[in-house]
Amino acid sequence: MQKSTITLLISSTFLINIPTYAQNNSETLETISVVSNTAPIQAGASVMLAEDIARKPTRTGNITELLKNNPAVQFSGTSNSSTQAGEIAPDLVSFHGEPYYNNSYLIDGLSNNDLLNPGSSNGGYKSAEDFTQPTSMYIAPGSPESFYINSSLFKNITVYDSNAPAKYARFTGGVIDAEIKDPELSRHSGSISYRTTRDSWTKFQLNEQEQIDFENAFAENNLQPQFTKHIVDLTLNHPLSDKSGLLFSYNRTQSKIPEYHQGLDRWEKERRLAETYLLKGSYQLHDNHTLLGTILYSPHKNIYYNDNVKNGRYVSEGGGWRVNLHSRYHADWGTVKSDLAYQYNLNKIAYDAGANYYNWVGNQLLPKANTTWCTTKNAKTGKCLYKREGGIGELSSHLNTWTLKQDYELNTLNLGNTEHLLSFGWSVDFSRAQSERPEAVRYMQSVLTYKNNENKTIKIAPNYSILSKNTAIDCVDCIPGEQFQNRMIYYPAFRAKANVNNYNLYLSDEIYWNRFKLIPGVNINYDSFLKNLNIAPRFAFNINVLKDDSFNITGGFNRYFAGNLLTYALRANIPCNREMHRFGDKTGKGQWQMGECTKNSPSWANAQDLKTPYSNEYNVGFNYSFANQTVIFNWVHRKSQRQFTPFTTEEGKKIMSNDGEGLTNTLTLSLQNNQPYQVGGIVLNYRLGARYQHRKTNYHGNYDESLVADVTNSRYPYYLFEGKRYESASDLPPFNFNQPWEAFLELQTDIPSWYLKWTHSLNYRTGYKSYNRYTVENCALSSQPQACGNHTGGVYDYRLKKYKGKATLDWHLQWTLPVHQQQKLEVNLDVLNVLNSRVATASPNSQYLGGTETQSPTSYELGRQFWLGMAYHW
Repeated sequence: MQKSTITLLISSTFLINIPTYAQNNSETLETISVVSNTAPIQAGASVMLAEDIARKPTRTGNITELLKNNPAVQFSGTSNSSTQAGEIAPDLVSFHGEPYYNNSYLIDGLSNNDLLNPGSSNGGYKSAEDFTQPTSMYIAPGSPESFYINSSLFKNITVYDSNAPAKYARFTGGVIDAEIKDPELSRHSGSISYRTTRDSWTKFQLNEQEQIDFENAFAENNLQPQFTKHIVDLTLNHPLSDKSGLLFSYNRTQSKIPEYHQGLDRWEKERRLAETYLLKGSYQLHDNHTLLGTILYSPHKNIYYNDNVKNGRYVSEGGGWRVNLHSRYHADWGTVKSDLAYQYNLNKIAYDAGANYYNWVGNQLLPKANTTWCTTKNAKTGKCLYKREGGIGELSSHLNTWTLKQDYELNTLNLGNTEHLLSFGWSVDFSRAQSERPEAVRYMQSVLTYKNNENKTIKIAPNYSILSKNTAIDCVDCIPGEQFQNRMIYYPAFRAKANVNNYNLYLSDEIYWNRFKLIPGVNINYDSFLKNLNIAPRFAFNINVLKDDSFNITGGFNRYFAGNLLTYALRANIPCNREMHRFGDKTGKGQWQMGECTKNSPSWANAQDLKTPYSNEYNVGFNYSFANQTVIFNWVHRKSQRQFTPFTTEEGKKIMSNDGEGLTNTLTLSLQNNQPYQVGGIVLNYRLGARYQHRKTNYHGNYDESLVADVTNSRYPYYLFEGKRYESASDLPPFNFNQPWEAFLELQTDIPSWYLKWTHSLNYRTGYKSYNRYTVENCALSSQPQACGNHTGGVYDYRLKKYKGKATLDWHLQWTLPVHQQQKLEVNLDVLNVLNSRVATASPNSQYLGGTETQSPTSYELGRQFWLGMAYHW
């Protein structure tokens, strides 16, 4: 009879370690975990080992997918949209209502955060596909994670949603700490695997307009009715001796998304690609000293085509590479972990056609215009209004970082009736950032009128035929003999640099005294950009009420400070845009004349005395074990202060302010079995949980822009929202990351004699709320007259359409066929949304949430989807 251990991830914020079962037959189930079942419960932490990760129903296998049943996490309303089924980028997540770009992503203890422009997606309502206008082209788009690494590479992932230890810094949300697998020195081994899905294996849930547009793949509809995804993994483990070894791994996740450009009469195939190359080596210097070296290269790239624009291909890139050396030394007095690392991150977007963009008029406005392609047609006549071509240049941002860090973990120290486990450490990051537009962008068009210095309208020509009738064959910025451009917005080339050094120091102690476990600590952080010294106290406790660990009361108080945003340091140095023209030109051969700065020029200014955003956390809960069950309750209270939000000064300059505030309360309750149940030949494990979250915030967006339509200069003083009257849009409840109720059941049904593992994940969420803002002249005529009070004037009326809550069921089936000795063939089937539930959600095509009368901000999540995979292990 063989024993092993199993660790199950709790639905709340705790880690429970549970002894597994014995097998009566000759075949033994794979070990799901090797964590000691005597480890104490740690509030605020959850751990997934490689075996747990492999059992999760997933799509592309990124880290954030594994957070689906974490009660502290909210996904963006645009996640898993039916209209964007071909995308592979990680979803955006918020812990306890904190900004989605203020989480800490770590790989082997080193930051995987994108500091350059992590909030460019604005909660999922903007992507690199929106960078088709030069007014968006100032800082290259990024994402919260620099490296898109597939979770199959990790041996464990630890998530802290509360009571984060003192060693973690520069976040206000949650901590996701992933550790890459080490080389195995006992034997040669490896694996190769392949997973795939496609549109024919997918059911799309769509609204009425999307259903109409979905019958084709027209590029301008911004839908993805056709796609194919492939994921390939190769891992090779090679022991060099009994003290050293190498691990090589390659992962490739790609998606192909065909779309038809009507105006070009051509199919183009958009692509998404994320790759990871890993080489990790280990060497045992002595019995108590191990060296690990890692080379990681993880780029990702998206290929887009500007809708119906000739030569409109552009590419968005991200990711980078890292080299780090890690030392683990076990002395008689404790353990020292040391790291030396260099990391390079890149964000880039570039057009193949360069930096000249032309807006030509079509044959609707200029009868002699050639119409071999067309960008915009007249809906009634079918003639071409405009035909566009070219590109809007290149933007790139680079970050080079050297990191030195050490962690000291001392052995148990006995002082009187107490035991102490002291730990402390330090780290320094030396970073150099650069953002640039290497070539000026020339965005051109033809106009018939313009306004002079006295704001009077001057007519150049009565129509385009007269304007262009003398176009020369040797003209400039023209179609020879047809037409020329006479107005230009000139976006100058620039290069902005910023050097930022970050210093971090922490101290923590685990104190054991009778029934009490106390964890006081402090984190001290300073960076050379914001020049703020941030002192973050951390404190957690555990009370073993009955002295047998069957009933524990847990809690804590903690403060978390956010990291800096290099975006802010870089964009303040961007020069203004210039208007250029040649209005007096009759042939298209004249020289361009430089004008004044345009009104839509970037106006970010350096702010004085900017403070570091922070979040205060209070939490309390309990866990109680009885009759082979454990029930857990937890309450987490988060209060955000000094969050970065944009603010416009009286001089018209935008600055970053510290005006953002938020308040979130999260209540969770869960139940799970402590030991597996065996019913005949079936082995069962379960965990179920529910959470309620209430959130308030005074800002709905990121550090650049809001998700609520700007009505700052409105003539109406009030907003009506869900039966209440508000004086400011900032007082409205949050529109995104705000599903109050959620519940789930995860059931594992294994049949060892069949070598079959079957995971069921059932999720329930409250229904989506859709808002459209209407302008009403008389409050009494609004949809919420009871909220008017004594106000009889005009209001902004947010009208609600509420959808029913829905349950979704996901399956992961894994069948393993032993081949020879350690060799085995594995077949995986993921069936996502098995019941094909119709789950309403936000539309990623919406410019705003809760804005405009004509906008329809409601879409639906993907319906049933199949993923099929195979793997061979040796």
